[in-house]
Amino acid sequence: MTIIHYQNLDVELKIGETLLDGLLRNGFDVPCGCKAGKCQSCLVSVKSTNDSLKSSQYGVNDTQKSLGYVLSCQFKPLSNTTITPVSANGKQIEAIVIDKVFLNDNVVRIRLKAPFEYITGQYVTLYKNAQIARSYSIVSHPIYHDFIELHIRILKNGVFSQWIKNDVWVGHKIGVQGPMGDCVYKKENRDMLLIATGTGIAPIYGIVQDAIINGHKKDIQIVYAAMRYKDLYLAKDLQVLLKKYSNIKLHLITQYSSGIGACKQDVYQYVQEKIKNLSEKNVYVCGVDSFVKKMKKKLISNGLNLANLSYESFLSFEPTDEGKKPDVK
Repeated sequence: MTIIHYQNLDVELKIGETLLDGLLRNGFDVPCGCKAGKCQSCLVSVKSTNDSLKSSQYGVNDTQKSLGYVLSCQFKPLSNTTITPVSANGKQIEAIVIDKVFLNDNVVRIRLKAPFEYITGQYVTLYKNAQIARSYSIVSHPIYHDFIELHIRILKNGVFSQWIKNDVWVGHKIGVQGPMGDCVYKKENRDMLLIATGTGIAPIYGIVQDAIINGHKKDIQIVYAAMRYKDLYLAKDLQVLLKKYSNIKLHLITQYSSGIGACKQDVYQYVQEKIKNLSEKNVYVCGVDSFVKKMKKKLISNGLNLANLSYESFLSFEPTDEGKKPDVK
């Protein structure tokens, strides 16, 4: 039997139960969203425990780790534990949709009016209701824009993305929490390498904007990959930057179809063969979780110092045909 001391009360957890599920079952109002360790809305601070916290701190930054922060949806205490709530960026606010545009067949852009400060490349969590929430990276820049821009990939069976596609329009009010995350521009005099697939290009595009605003003079290499050329939905926007700034280099990579300025090749092989001097670069990788994990391994094996790597991985919540828990992709 594991006892959790929380808000001056003792809570008994069931065997194998996560901290979040145990608190919710006992009637505590704990902020939560994805329940997959991505949105970080369920962060709590562990004050005393005999358990290792490592497995419940994926994506938690070093400062938060030093404060004992864990993702309560991932933490399964085996010993009696004392925890306290975390208030930073934890309050949900109301945002208004001011624009909605489809960028291609499966990506929709929404712009929100929301009263909070952010750094381009961070992410926010959007709420459909108390049980369904998803996190998306911020594309807009606070100097250029007075709104929050997000790019949302539409999944065929995605409960949240289908709601955005079919039921959310200009004037709609959405609960927003954040911002969070530290995959942002580093103000350092080093070459930059930014690698993205799918809507991973959204935070990458924002980070490039921030680098330009900050007068970054070193090389900025962007590797933008997709299965098919039509899925490179921000290619034209990036090509505009390419013509305007001499230090920007753009690599468009496709696996199954070619197009203007694109190379048909495996993106991992392309990076390994074409990108040199990784030890001298700040590297950013954004995309689905499986891509980010594999690319990280490739980059590190090719000489990248882990301290110079920033990344944001996206989780898929689309249910499988069998209706099982969605795979982490």
